[in-house]
Amino acid sequence: MALAAINGVLPTIVVIGALTDRAWAARGHLAVGVALTGWIVVQVAFLGVVVWLHVVYFAYGLAIIGLARRHRRLSTAPTASAPPH
Repeated sequence: MALAAINGVLPTIVVIGALTDRAWAARGHLAVGVALTGWIVVQVAFLGVVVWLHVVYFAYGLAIIGLARRHRRLSTAPTASAPPH
């Protein structure tokens, strides 16, 4: 149940938010990346073993975090104004 909510429902809501240009979508992507990497860390801690799929999904989560941070930085960066006439 938790797996479906964290890694299924949350990303679906965020994608819908991004497709409908919601202001919170970038923060939502950041939350999805953090949730995925956190899930993998907890799963590895419980299992006590790392398999290749853990590494792949952890890297995927980090990529989502990086892209979300980049998007937020670019969307909040001041734009250059036109020089006065």
